[in-house]
Amino acid sequence: MSLRVLLVDDDDPILQVLSSCLTQGGHQVTSARDGVEAWDLFSADPDAFDVIVSDMNMPRMDGAGLIERVRSAGHGTPVVAMSGTCSSELVQKHLTNLNVMASLTKPFSVNDLETHLKRLEKTI
Repeated sequence: MSLRVLLVDDDDPILQVLSSCLTQGGHQVTSARDGVEAWDLFSADPDAFDVIVSDMNMPRMDGAGLIERVRSAGHGTPVVAMSGTCSSELVQKHLTNLNVMASLTKPFSVNDLETHLKRLEKTI
């Protein structure tokens, strides 16, 4: 089974590498460069995505802002958060409050991300 992934990161090389790897892994990937672009894509068709994989530190709208909008609109779409600071206790508490299914601290391997996505596939 492939997942329909909304991939969000303001770092173009990271966005390109993750998109390519996820696509090669059989997933359908839609990319966005920040939370505003991601929210526009998501809000236009929330059912088009099985999971949101988002960086947490971005200009215009960060990952937390994006997740808050998704949740306040009533959507329970699973989220995997990516950040250089996901390991801090305060960040983990905030992610838990936003109902984030998993968090990855950069740098991480694509295998780490795939592990979370495979776990999600089993629940869909």
